[in-house]
Amino acid sequence: MGFFSDLIDPKPGFVKDIVKKIEGYSVDINSHVKDQLESDAIFYAENKKNWKMIEEGYENRKRDAEYYSLYFIYLSAKDALRSGKYHVYSGIVEIEGNIACEIGCDCLQRLLERGFIEKSEAEDAKIHLRGLMTDVGIG
Repeated sequence: MGFFSDLIDPKPGFVKDIVKKIEGYSVDINSHVKDQLESDAIFYAENKKNWKMIEEGYENRKRDAEYYSLYFIYLSAKDALRSGKYHVYSGIVEIEGNIACEIGCDCLQRLLERGFIEKSEAEDAKIHLRGLMTDVGIG
């Protein structure tokens, strides 16, 4: 990006860093699902309502672009499953639902490995993600 691009796109540097990390997230599975989750995660990063929280995380909690990129991809997977987007019937997902769940679990595992979250927190979140595949639309 050049000088004029920065004038047209006045996002803070930390948002641009997070977007780069999101775009750099790599998994070797269904690119359509990955691209959709990536797009949704970028929306989280570029949403001005989140900038204050992100900036505080950078300053106070020592969180960085890596943390936020993985966290926003995880949230995107969670939102997609919760919405029923990948459900064929109540409690039954398409293969894309399984892929979204695996991407979310992968992000949680990476957050755990980098010391951003505790093991119990990661396991609880993974259980919740898997539950969304079977619980959405039932009850």
